[in-house]
Amino acid sequence: DLNDIEYDAYLANDRTLDDPEIVKVERGGRVRLRIINGATATAFTIDTGELEGELIAVDGMDVVPVRGRQFPLSMGQRADIRLALPPAEGAYPILALREGAVERTGVILATASARVQTLETTAAA
Repeated sequence: DLNDIEYDAYLANDRTLDDPEIVKVERGGRVRLRIINGATATAFTIDTGELEGELIAVDGMDVVPVRGRQFPLSMGQRADIRLALPPAEGAYPILALREGAVERTGVILATASARVQTLETTAAA
């Protein structure tokens, strides 16, 4: 079975998508995200949404950069993803999608005057 254990919540920086962490970013800026999968029984796919990401390190080791919008993350694994933000105001969810299921969590990158919308803790099946 892909997911043997069911949890009542999935967290990003101790928060669910019901009250996500909102990280302030600058328009046109660059961000390096260091993502750690602290789960012991759940793999995730990191989804950068409308922002194209560049995977630049795995488990603390530099890698040949890989561009994309989705990056797999296994239990205990670390990934560094570099993002270039558009010059316009905006809110950009960075989501961790539970492998083989609809549950998700994440953080939201937002410029100073961006309107942040509520996100569901489950994705459409």
